[in-house]
Amino acid sequence: MSSPSIDPTGKTIVVFGITGKQGGAAAQALLDKGFKVRGVTRDVNSSKSKAWADKGAELVTANLNDTKTLENAFDGAYGVFLITDHSESGAVEKEIQKGKNTADVAVAKNVKHLVFTSVGNAGAAKFPEFYNKYEIEQYIAKKSELTNTVIRPANFFENYAKGSSFTPKDGVFPSANAPEKRIQAVGCRDIGLIAAEAFAHPDEYNGQVIELSAEELDHYEIAEILTKVTGKKWQAKQMWAFKYGILSLIGSKYAKMAKFWENPGYCGDVKALRAKYPWLQTWEEYITETYGPEAK
Repeated sequence: MSSPSIDPTGKTIVVFGITGKQGGAAAQALLDKGFKVRGVTRDVNSSKSKAWADKGAELVTANLNDTKTLENAFDGAYGVFLITDHSESGAVEKEIQKGKNTADVAVAKNVKHLVFTSVGNAGAAKFPEFYNKYEIEQYIAKKSELTNTVIRPANFFENYAKGSSFTPKDGVFPSANAPEKRIQAVGCRDIGLIAAEAFAHPDEYNGQVIELSAEELDHYEIAEILTKVTGKKWQAKQMWAFKYGILSLIGSKYAKMAKFWENPGYCGDVKALRAKYPWLQTWEEYITETYGPEAK
């Protein structure tokens, strides 16, 4: 049984990546629960930022490499939703420090709860783009003054969205691994919903590491769902750059990810997660929303 929810009135949650998929999902879920949202963005005047301002979010700029800007962003905040990346030059090495900076400033500013979105089975990863997040988890866990929750999402449904790296096209639903390999996946929407639950129930979620996955299907099964939803025939095929090891030859992070997906892979207990969160999105729901007749 879930613990009673705290009163969100007047409580501000700082949300990193508010104009992105995970941050945006968290911001929407928090607003829906009655929290105030302070979104961190590179440009408060961008169209995406203004759209969040129209929804009632406060927009600020801050840099995870600059603790002074974090101090300003965390002023008076009840919680912080943290997502880190390594998109900037040299950021694979800097990512851990970004996480440490966030935890240190959160403690200094008396933030009550921090939710960090990591990556599924992070401790088993053998390459920095994933393992960095595990090291951030460990640092946060040592901050006894700060209640915290770690969400470790599996592969994203959104990796197969229009315009993404694995967009279905020309009748092919692409895969990095052999199509018969079963892969766990989850939608970003549900990362946001569970993050909001953690902020609303901080004592219950304190110290939890949630291996988050909504479904575990192979690519043949997903292609069948795409066929059902669209009324067009789709077949699953492994992308040639992965099949023939081209990406491995150039040291691509995607080759490292594909190797990780193959073994050890993600490790969420899908049955238990669905029992606790029966509203978790399915592949069919996501595909219908993205590629169905009513999709935008």
